[in-house]
Formats: sequence, structure tokens, C-alpha cells
Amino acid sequence: MDSYLYNDARFIKDLEKAINGEYSAIHCYAKLADLAAKENVRK
Repeated sequence: MDSYLYNDARFIKDLEKAINGEYSAIHCYAKLADLAAKENVRK
């Protein structure tokens, strides 16, 4: 039973890390788009 709890905790930790990574990437791309000089480059 303890291994299931460990696996669940590990899965949740990995999922949280993945979600945070996706958020960071989206935030980074938004910043880069804001820095682009021309509208067509932003897209």
C-alpha cells in the first residue's frame, strides 16, 4: 500500500513540475513576442 502512496506522490510532483514548465514556456514566449519589433514577427 505504501508504494501506491509513494507512486501517487511522485506522479503529482512530476505533474506539477510539467505544468510549471509549460507555464514558464508560455510566459517566456509572450515576453519574446512583446519584444519583437514588427507585428508579423510576433505571429
